[in-house]
Amino acid sequence: MTDVPTATPPRSQPTRDRILEAARLVFAREGYERATVRLVAAEAAVHPSMITRYYGTKEHLFALAARIDLGLPDVTTLERDSISPALARHFVDLWEGPGTGGRLQALLRASVSHEAARLALVAMFDEQVLATVRRIAGVSRPERSAALIASQLLGIAFSRYVARIPAVEALSADDLVAALGPTIRQYIECRDI
Repeated sequence: MTDVPTATPPRSQPTRDRILEAARLVFAREGYERATVRLVAAEAAVHPSMITRYYGTKEHLFALAARIDLGLPDVTTLERDSISPALARHFVDLWEGPGTGGRLQALLRASVSHEAARLALVAMFDEQVLATVRRIAGVSRPERSAALIASQLLGIAFSRYVARIPAVEALSADDLVAALGPTIRQYIECRDI
């Protein structure tokens, strides 16, 4: 019997992964403007030339570091009345969470003034939210529903984490879920819009 060769990752993969994780931390901590290749290199414990070698520009590194799997729930397993509250809870937990919260907030802040960040944010919501809405039975206009849901979620996030509107900041996570759930449901139904 002949052994089948297995694909092994390039030796550089651990370094690439370390750089990408360092970039996520630096962009979340410093924001796009203040983050530099040198800061990322210091965080990753590599020479700055390694970042240029593997990722090219700061913009390209940011685009890759900004990719976030939203991990949306499988809506096909939920009762129709549970979908909106489940999505609301999931998004609030994502934005508030220690793992993705800082990265999402950094991406949102950067999207206001940097085209690469804006495109990454739009692509993330277009790909992941739209795919989820398409799996909900009976949604007549999934593109419109997904766009409106994204506008609501991003609007709340902007108000809470970027503009830091005191009344929105003061809301508990449960209050946010209670406020978002019915709005998401309306956008899923999308009958009167």
